[in-house]
Amino acid sequence: MNLTNDIKYQFRYGNAVMKLLLVNVFLFLLQSLVLLVTYILGNKDAYLTFLVKWFWVSSDVSVFITRPWTLFTYMFLHDPLRIFHILSNMIYLYFFGNILAQFFQHKKIYPLYLVGGIAGFLFAFLIYTLAPNINDGMDMYLVGASAAVMAIVLAAAALVPEYSVSLLLIGPVKLKYIAVAVVIIDLISIPSEMNIGGHLAHLGGALTGYLYIRSYNSGHDWFSWWPRFENKVYNLFEPKKPKVVYRNEQAGPATKKENDITKQAKLDAILDKIKASGYDSLSKAEKEFLFKISNE
Repeated sequence: MNLTNDIKYQFRYGNAVMKLLLVNVFLFLLQSLVLLVTYILGNKDAYLTFLVKWFWVSSDVSVFITRPWTLFTYMFLHDPLRIFHILSNMIYLYFFGNILAQFFQHKKIYPLYLVGGIAGFLFAFLIYTLAPNINDGMDMYLVGASAAVMAIVLAAAALVPEYSVSLLLIGPVKLKYIAVAVVIIDLISIPSEMNIGGHLAHLGGALTGYLYIRSYNSGHDWFSWWPRFENKVYNLFEPKKPKVVYRNEQAGPATKKENDITKQAKLDAILDKIKASGYDSLSKAEKEFLFKISNE
């Protein structure tokens, strides 16, 4: 199987994390190739100005209301001149996203990513607008998946805080400590006046991911509507197929409800076990159950 087929396979059958990663990388490569062409032709600055104007999100309300789509485009694009920006974001997305997908319905990572990106901008916009010492009278332009990815990082850490990962030269470190470290880094980086809007957006995304899991653990899923929405979108593009319905007289709504309750109880028990003793304490059957649930 060659690279093209590998990518097609991942985009068709991969989980939400892989699809988000592929979209970000594809768009970055596309921007970079166009940048190369415009550089050769002598139009590099005009191209970069075009990207900022039409695809980066701005704190200038008069600009934003004429380009509302930038609230979404900014979180899937990266500055083509800063390759380490997308590299760090995709590393975080890959590792923390796949950890989250082990214990969570991976398709709900889509709305978490989107809401994290939106909330990140709104948080940065609010602070940037209300704190004159921060904005210094200048407009803020944001680009990058950082806020959306931070929502996933904090969600993973809040869901399974005792889960350990091995870091180079450090060894095993629990997710909760990594999450605290990245938040502190953004907080203490604000006075440096380097990318203030970006650091604020990171904090807004992180807060969103943390609050979502707190709400989820309390029985309130912000994204319970997502599977229905996703099915409606897919149905718009899928050809209509004749339906064959098999009726099981013995398995009515009550039976299905009982099965769902039993499954949820088992999932809650496993998550409690992870919080108390860590992921490695699970049996093989419990790990297989988690993997099956995350792909439903």
